[in-house]
Amino acid sequence: MKKIILVFLVIFLCGCGSERHHIALNDKFGFDSIWDARNQTLKISGFNEPFVLFFFAKDCQACVEQIKILNELKNEKNIKIIGVLNGVGRFDEDLQILEQKGVEFISTSDPRSVKYLSNIVGGISGTPVSVVFDKNGNIVKKFIGLYPKSAFVEEIKLFG
Repeated sequence: MKKIILVFLVIFLCGCGSERHHIALNDKFGFDSIWDARNQTLKISGFNEPFVLFFFAKDCQACVEQIKILNELKNEKNIKIIGVLNGVGRFDEDLQILEQKGVEFISTSDPRSVKYLSNIVGGISGTPVSVVFDKNGNIVKKFIGLYPKSAFVEEIKLFG
């Protein structure tokens, strides 16, 4: 019995990674993530470059402005962005919010994914919040509030 407990303890402490599948509102395949608690890194399947997790809410005007900037980054600089829509309702309502706000990047509003991703970045108490990750999945910058495109480009140049 002691050996079994020791094996589980070693596996837990090694931070072997916690893989999760996230249902996306605007992508039929969704996306997968791996959180390595030991190294504090988040990897998104298929992303081998820096990316941004963007937390937003449906009634946030600053979020609408940030969405425009992030859409530009996605289209002009090919920066990978994942939207996390907080505190909303049903799938069809959430999808309509994405359309109304003009969101062009993959986004989720699944409560389990929202909580999981929020916890990874240390919690979200307001929106908009944009968290820049380097290509290794390390958090390099957390922007709270509305930021210009140049701020994102600079962070990604530094840590890309």
